Amino acid sequence: MEYGLQLKRLLAGQVVVPVGYTNDVAACLSTRRQILEGGCEVELGNVWCNHPAPFAPESEDVLLDGARRFLEDIAG
Repeated sequence: MEYGLQLKRLLAGQVVVPVGYTNDVAACLSTRRQILEGGCEVELGNVWCNHPAPFAPESEDVLLDGARRFLEDIAG
């Protein structure tokens, strides 16, 4: 939900439909705030999905920067 809201702000005025759990990849990609707060889902969720470790706080920046670059590319 948090990423969907951030993408809506990034794409103000456009229709945004965030779709999670696609491409047969299960993972909990928490936001920086959620990662720093910790908790069961952040610390163990990805391990339960056979990933070696939780995501780093910087993963939020990587995801949002990738989305921004993708949108710039398709906008021409």
